[in-house]
Amino acid sequence: MTSSVMITLALIGAITWAAYLLVQGLRSRGPEEIPPNLAPGESDDSLETRRLERVQQAAVLLSAFLAVGLPLYFLGETDRQDSFVEAFHEESVERGLEHFQEFQCASCHGADGGGGATNFVEQRSGVTVTWAVPSINDVFYRYDRESVSYWLTYGRQNTPMPAWGLAGGGPMSPSQVDELLDYLESDEFQITQAEAAAKVEPAASAALSSLDQAGATIATAIVEQRQVLAEIERAPELTPVLADLAAQADELGDSLADGLDTDGDGVADAQEVAVNQILAQAKQTLLLPGVEEITVEGGADPDLAASIVDGYRALADDGRAPILEIYATAIEGIVASQEGDDTDGDGLTDTAEAQIGAQVVLAVGAVTGDFQVSNLDPANPESVPGVSDSETAATALNEIATRYTQVRLNDTNYDELKPAAEESLENLRRAQEDAKWGFDFEAIADHVFGGDAERARQVVGLFEANCARCHTSGYSAGLPYTQEAGSGAFGPALYDGRPAVQFLSDEDLRDFLIEGSVANQPYGVNGMGKQNAPMPGFGETLAEDDLLDLATWLRAGDLTGRSDS
Repeated sequence: MTSSVMITLALIGAITWAAYLLVQGLRSRGPEEIPPNLAPGESDDSLETRRLERVQQAAVLLSAFLAVGLPLYFLGETDRQDSFVEAFHEESVERGLEHFQEFQCASCHGADGGGGATNFVEQRSGVTVTWAVPSINDVFYRYDRESVSYWLTYGRQNTPMPAWGLAGGGPMSPSQVDELLDYLESDEFQITQAEAAAKVEPAASAALSSLDQAGATIATAIVEQRQVLAEIERAPELTPVLADLAAQADELGDSLADGLDTDGDGVADAQEVAVNQILAQAKQTLLLPGVEEITVEGGADPDLAASIVDGYRALADDGRAPILEIYATAIEGIVASQEGDDTDGDGLTDTAEAQIGAQVVLAVGAVTGDFQVSNLDPANPESVPGVSDSETAATALNEIATRYTQVRLNDTNYDELKPAAEESLENLRRAQEDAKWGFDFEAIADHVFGGDAERARQVVGLFEANCARCHTSGYSAGLPYTQEAGSGAFGPALYDGRPAVQFLSDEDLRDFLIEGSVANQPYGVNGMGKQNAPMPGFGETLAEDDLLDLATWLRAGDLTGRSDS
């Protein structure tokens, strides 16, 4: 019998008893000649009647009901409290989801918490990089709630992760942080342990692939930084032209509705044409001679691809548009490897024509910063499907103002920005030469794993995917900014055999990797877990054999295999 049924029966009984007493009282009333308090008392014979017996019986029954009902009610109290706790937790999880959305956690960590990327200025080089943001949909397989709460509240220094809690200077109250933690910890957000373990091998393979392509990656980074420098150097030339166009765009924006409006979209016919013209003029201003939107398909000149490549390389070599080197190389590769039908007989296969056309579009976008022109149609109120022409025109004109602001800032701060960009470029070139991120897998295999190169690659892949973020400086900023493996960052440095000093055997270090550290608790030889961020444990996601290989390699001393190079 549930507590609600018990309460209902008790109420019904109490009401019935009160009604019975009331009716009996009314029946016994008669004309009173003297006040009751002055009337002589009744005799025992008149009092000790069946009425008294019925009252006593009712009292016994009520007492029995209370004696049985109250214990039964309290027997269900634990279940009720548990249900209240569960309901409150569910509400907390819902509020946590609202916080996750409100504070835009997904913009960095991904909508499902699987990781992402964000812009960040790498402190060593001064270059704005794409910072690798970790996954958090598996974070509780590595860290406890207290550690995650600390990072939410205080952020992580020298990373894009800001402080979110009031104590750390952020906008979230302690209760909001707890609610967000409830959501992050819930089954709605955290993946299963099996899913977390299944991510290990792909992540290690991706890390190894990144190392294999390191040369091309840093070459691209250098080209992109050269482009940043080129845009700064071009700013004085573009500023006056874009200033005039921005002024025209502002004036045009104030008069969009002036004149005949055939399609009734809020933009006059003549003004739609004017918007198209000013946008085309702005894009042409941003373009460079030799970089045009060329149609490659349909009987193109057989030498067209070569002429595009030559034009791009000329602009890249003279420093006006270094970014075009990437697209020139891509077009050369397309021409060299083309296969398939050549319908129009121009020396380029149909597939190659489409691919080269796509590269041309990308090249134009790279030079203009993906500046978009509109094609407003005076006879169509939605030239862009689903968007009114008035909105399209306003957005397009605002884009001109935005570009002018960007160029003007580069021009105004030219004397500060150019040296900084040159220094950043020099840092990248030095990083390319030093290649501190590299590993000699054969040397690692010979030194640690008896010549087993596959084990050497596997252990490096596991380290890069699971450990380098905290133990290798610059890792999250990307390969061009990565220092020597184990150089230390949020966590301590691991090179020169330091783990062998802290742990006296491979098995001791393996066990530590499985369990991790506990805040303010000792580990190894004179080790002490951090208060703000103890070492995570990897026993729930990594196999013990892999952790033993990691421990053996970490204690061996030369992590990169390049100590003699």
